[in-house]
Amino acid sequence: MYGEVDTGTPLALRTAEQTLGLIQLISATDDVVELKTRFHDYQAYCVANDVPLLRPIISHLESTLSSAIEAAKTKIDRELALYSLGEVDRQTVECEQMARLMLQTKSYVVQSFEWCAPSYDQSLANQFFDLRGQKNTTVNYERYESKEVEAIERQLADILSYSTEKTAVLLTSSGMSAYAVVEAFITRELLKDYLDTVLVSPYIYFEASGQLTTLNSLNVVFATSYETEQMLDSAETLQPKVIFLDPLSNTPEQRLIDLDAFFEKLGGRIIDRVTVVIDGTMSPGCYKDKWRTHSGNVDIIYYESCSKYLQLGFDNTMSGYVLAPVEWKKKMAEIRRNTGAILARDCANTFPRYSAATLWKRMDVIQRNAMAVVDYFDKLPAIHKLIEVHYPGHHTHPDFNVGKQYRTLGGCVSFKFHSGNGYDKLNRFISELIGVCKANNVQLIKGVSFGHTIPRISASSAMAGFDKPYIRLFVGALESDSILELCKAIEYSLLEGKYLGSGNVDEPA
Repeated sequence: MYGEVDTGTPLALRTAEQTLGLIQLISATDDVVELKTRFHDYQAYCVANDVPLLRPIISHLESTLSSAIEAAKTKIDRELALYSLGEVDRQTVECEQMARLMLQTKSYVVQSFEWCAPSYDQSLANQFFDLRGQKNTTVNYERYESKEVEAIERQLADILSYSTEKTAVLLTSSGMSAYAVVEAFITRELLKDYLDTVLVSPYIYFEASGQLTTLNSLNVVFATSYETEQMLDSAETLQPKVIFLDPLSNTPEQRLIDLDAFFEKLGGRIIDRVTVVIDGTMSPGCYKDKWRTHSGNVDIIYYESCSKYLQLGFDNTMSGYVLAPVEWKKKMAEIRRNTGAILARDCANTFPRYSAATLWKRMDVIQRNAMAVVDYFDKLPAIHKLIEVHYPGHHTHPDFNVGKQYRTLGGCVSFKFHSGNGYDKLNRFISELIGVCKANNVQLIKGVSFGHTIPRISASSAMAGFDKPYIRLFVGALESDSILELCKAIEYSLLEGKYLGSGNVDEPA
């Protein structure tokens, strides 16, 4: 297509054997090509209906679209001829950068004409872009959901194989706003008695925990074990109305919950009815519809951040989603609207379009890289004397067998020193490692979060400053040779670094 606005085979149909970066660039380019067609349709509508257009703006945006498409076309044509495996990482990173530009261009052009409350009709004025809003019978107001948000909800339902007859996807402005919608729903609809009991897995994400545990009207009880039977015993004893679970904990140990076994038995331990709330951010798409069918007295609400894996590492916008029983959609959508938790349209326009095949291909690369890192350090006794290395997909992890039921375990590898896990020490180590990587042409980012293509490292804390930090390495989606070189740099920095010899004295672990 490359900017042709008449006919042609979508570029996405020619990507079966292409690298992830090129697939993403082709998809984003097709998005902008489609927008150029919409832009022409918009101009034609305005002319036909006496809607004024400011020609300098039209010319500028036409030029912006054409130049962006031409730049992408040139890049794609060059990269389609790539045959050297040694060039894959360069291609992946450069094509990703270009794809991000294409999506930002799309958002910029749309935002130049669109309004948060676009017009239904008009006389000699222009306050709209999306033609679907003209003479619309529903509310033209961004908090009531835009067409762009609806499109991403359909995309996620399709990619993650959610039944739209049984469940509803509601897109939000972040993972925590997804939590906020869930919390608002359960406190209004499910937890109506003073000191209703809520059972929580030993760890849930610290910001969610910070919100939940400060609701004085609830009796929040944390389970003491990740073992299925012990958690079920707690549920049977406490008879909670709601249970919160993080199936893969965002902690150095990265403990797992056996959700299959838990849901198979939970209904028989609960006298009345229980709703289980699951945060799947660390293991995207881990929800299984079969959990609903084990018993008639268990409901499930599932939510995730879409800022990480489900955005393919683009990191363009904060976003999240809630998956809930379809009969709860109306009330949850109302809460999302009233609290302003919905994803903004301009942010939705920067969200990448992709297929299930692309997502899972990328997740497989990420998990492969995580396993390669743990395998590398597992063979080094000298490293074992300094640190513990944790990844739930490795045979050394206590929940290794549980991990086999998950579609993916992500790409976070934890490094925890046997002593001296303080921020000063860990940040000195990271600074030295960055220097080693620069000297050896190894790509690495110091930064928080995960899901990105280039590996990322940070001194993290499971409770954000309230407990001992550890090193979290997100392994990224580069090729195996690059991950091997990163492992060598980490090994050298651990064994030869000066991070122990300067700065403040760290407290013992």
